[in-house]
Amino acid sequence: MNIISIKKSREFKIILSKGKKYHSKSLIIIRNKTPDEYHFNKSSGYNSKEFARIGIIASKAVGNSVIRNRCKRIIRQIFTNQDILKYFDLHNDYVIIAKKQINNIKFHEISRDIIFCLKSLKNR
Repeated sequence: MNIISIKKSREFKIILSKGKKYHSKSLIIIRNKTPDEYHFNKSSGYNSKEFARIGIIASKAVGNSVIRNRCKRIIRQIFTNQDILKYFDLHNDYVIIAKKQINNIKFHEISRDIIFCLKSLKNR
């Protein structure tokens, strides 16, 4: 499965307004279906097979720019692990919002929180 980044502000706003939320101690994950325009790969002319799109938000409440970027790097690093990809639903968009408490939490606890939220969203 491929992980695609969400970059556009307009797409973040759509997901945040229409998606399903789940909270944990250090973050919030919001899930929404991917729009149909992303199901077709224009360059190859084939339908895209297995993908999920992810966007990460860390506001100024989390800390200064160094801390916010560190939090986003940690979250991106978690998604390089192939074991976590089995918790994603195909053709869905996920927005991960870091909470203020993420500064005081270790890497494996953040990973556990992400898995917990993804499992809970999968059951909804």
